Amino acid sequence: MRKLRNAAIAAAAATALTLGATSVATAETYVPPREGDIVVTEGSSIPVGSSEGLGDNLNGQNEADGRALFGSSKVNPETGATFDGQPAWAKLLYGLTVTGAIGSVIGLIVGPLYNFIVHGQ
Repeated sequence: MRKLRNAAIAAAAATALTLGATSVATAETYVPPREGDIVVTEGSSIPVGSSEGLGDNLNGQNEADGRALFGSSKVNPETGATFDGQPAWAKLLYGLTVTGAIGSVIGLIVGPLYNFIVHGQ
């Protein structure tokens, strides 16, 4: 019972510290714009990051074709789009999806199997 109580106290303390720091981090103060600052008015928008940033490097303006990315043949029969013709951001997300699926399999099957072999429970 003592371990459970200590764990509950530690969890409450960690939650309090996390949420307490969050309110400080999200507090904003008004700073008047200086000369040379970009001012956003209603109806205008500023892209996040630099114009030569990550979005341009990953072809962020281009649309992806889901059938060419996730289809069994990697070619969309309707449009003729191929996996190689997809923008870099879509290929990156495809790779992250595959990596996440592999990690899930390892976590659900290999991890418990290893634990059973090593510890016998």
